[in-house]
Amino acid sequence: MKDISIRLSGRSIVTAVKRFHLTLFIIFIAGILAGVVLLTNNVVLNPPKAGDTTGQDTPGGQQIISPLSGLNSLHTSSELNAAPQAPGGGKNPFIDE
Repeated sequence: MKDISIRLSGRSIVTAVKRFHLTLFIIFIAGILAGVVLLTNNVVLNPPKAGDTTGQDTPGGQQIISPLSGLNSLHTSSELNAAPQAPGGGKNPFIDE
C-alpha cells in the first residue's frame, strides 16, 4: 500500500496557497515595509556621533589619509601660480607641415 498521508498533506498545502496567495503576499510586503520602517527609525533616532568612525580600523581607511594631505597642500585661488606649459618635443597631429 502507498502512504497517502504525504500526498494529502501536499495537496492541502497547495490548495491553501492557491486560496490565500493574495493574503500571503500582502503579509510578506507588510513585513518588508515594517523592517524598512524600523531600520529607518533606528538611523533617525540614533545618528552616528561626530567622533565615531567605522572605517578607521580597516586597511582601506588608511588610504584616505594620503589624498587628504595632498589636497591640503594645494594652493588657494587667491595665490598666483605660473601659467601652464606644454611639454617639450612631440609633434602636433592637427597641423600640416
